[in-house]
Amino acid sequence: MPSPKVRNIVFTGATGARNRGVEALVSTAVENIRGSNPNANITVVSSDANYDAAHLETVDSVIKDAPNYYRLDDIRRKLKYPLGLRKPSGVRRIEAAIGSADVVIATGGDVFSSDYGVPFLKRQLALIRYAQKIGKKTVFLAHSIGPFSTEAEIDLVKPVLEASSLVTLRESFSYRYVSEELCVKGPHLALTADVAFLMNPSSPNRLRILNNIIGIKDGWPYVVLAPSEGITSFATSKDIFDHDAAWWRTINAVLNFTDCHIVLLPHVQDLNPHNDDNNIVKRLIDHSEPNSRIHAAFGPLSASDFKAIVGGASLLISERMHACIAGLSQCVPTLTIGYSVKANGIMNDLLGDQAKTQKLLISVQEFSGQLNIDDTISYIWNARRDVEETLKAGLTRIKERALNNFTLLDRI
Repeated sequence: MPSPKVRNIVFTGATGARNRGVEALVSTAVENIRGSNPNANITVVSSDANYDAAHLETVDSVIKDAPNYYRLDDIRRKLKYPLGLRKPSGVRRIEAAIGSADVVIATGGDVFSSDYGVPFLKRQLALIRYAQKIGKKTVFLAHSIGPFSTEAEIDLVKPVLEASSLVTLRESFSYRYVSEELCVKGPHLALTADVAFLMNPSSPNRLRILNNIIGIKDGWPYVVLAPSEGITSFATSKDIFDHDAAWWRTINAVLNFTDCHIVLLPHVQDLNPHNDDNNIVKRLIDHSEPNSRIHAAFGPLSASDFKAIVGGASLLISERMHACIAGLSQCVPTLTIGYSVKANGIMNDLLGDQAKTQKLLISVQEFSGQLNIDDTISYIWNARRDVEETLKAGLTRIKERALNNFTLLDRI
């Protein structure tokens, strides 16, 4: 059988692999694309190009994004760069890559929503709009999309979705929103699942090395906690102190109700200190009583490393969605603390009503407020065998949906 024709593919929307969720999305997508087309030439446009060039080893090239240019609306861009004159060299490199692409894929998980502001939304849409303008096939791959708080945002997003060759939504809430509220119709719209459900963890031998570094000896049971430094930036939890206090209560509850060690996992290590989970992990350690059962997975570990660490846990409690997916995809009982549609949609698609009845999904407002975390953790801990069986029952279907992203992509 002849080798498949080489396709030039450009990924946009990568905010940087220091966010292990971004790494999980991009690296898993690239691995699955290469599974059917090993000769594909893959370029990633990234906000953190130097770091990503060193860490996204399976891509062919990484180009630095030009966010300031793409935040401009069309009128301001034409005024500042009339007839394209004096266009920044970085922009020319991006446009040259898109110009030679067969397919341009928007990644990013939940970046197409109102959560991060209109300038960020414009920036994320700009490269897809440019690709469509010059006649390229465009794809939204495994996203949560919306909801949008203004008609102006909808007017920005809807035409781009309608003009795309493929739009896959990673959970039912977004699928219904796009198809029913935005009224985007057609065979190019599909319900799938997050591609990170397919990501492979690091090897068992690598996990033993990691646990040794963290301070977890063979045979020690442990619980992973993955708090988010960024979640209070766009959630209605009262303030950082209340949020930290909820995590202190969580640490104490795990220590009191189990004989497990605790591994604090900073899943996002961002150049922006307000979104760097190293900071909240450090605060939790600093404000906790000294305890030999508390450990932290500091260091530039990969998304696959973190998935391996989570896979060895007896329980995961997480605010970072891709840390949650690392647990759910390995049948680890996972308490998801959510702030947006993505948590509700992904958990409900996998678990249905049991996401709430088994106390596996709570909002950050509940978590930082009056929730009795002792009761919640005690309940999940005692029911964890039942939760594992529930996860096993739903995972086959979800992983088939995740694989369908690439079946559909191959067809366009």
